[in-house]
Amino acid sequence: MALTKVKLKELYPFLRRDFPTVERPPRHIFYSRVKKGLWECTALKAEDGTIQAYAVTVAGDVAVVLYLAVNPAIRSQGIGGKMIGLLKERYGDGLLVEVEKVEETDNAFQQHQRQRRIDFYKRHGFEILPVEYWLFGIGMHLMFCGENPPASGEIEGIMCRAYGGRPGSKGARCCRCIAK
Repeated sequence: MALTKVKLKELYPFLRRDFPTVERPPRHIFYSRVKKGLWECTALKAEDGTIQAYAVTVAGDVAVVLYLAVNPAIRSQGIGGKMIGLLKERYGDGLLVEVEKVEETDNAFQQHQRQRRIDFYKRHGFEILPVEYWLFGIGMHLMFCGENPPASGEIEGIMCRAYGGRPGSKGARCCRCIAK
């Protein structure tokens, strides 16, 4: 299996299945960012062309993985790890991912899901960065995998650009990052 670029039109039904509305920008914004080349859609496909896993990323000195999901029917079979490995090859300088903080919810199921995500990324070489980070008001962990993690002062700029803003601009309100 190889990582291939896919059109958002092919991927969008899976994004709708795997991510609730509150975790996705409106469809027109999603399409606009992909069309402008700001976001890249890639997938891991089976021999029959079925999407096994996919990612939406922002390339840069440090790539940001905005969305990553595996087909629910084949989870826990190593496909997610394979996808991470291929993303590491594609974006050799490092990967940043966002993971919701476990303690930000009282819901036991959500706590379990969040901890599983953190554990998954840790198994694949990611470490939680020592920064406080909020995305649209939600406390998140930023996790990094690579040789040289970005300095805490660079992270807000990287993440604001990922979401279409610039630090200090109106778009910067989407995220906030403070060194611990």
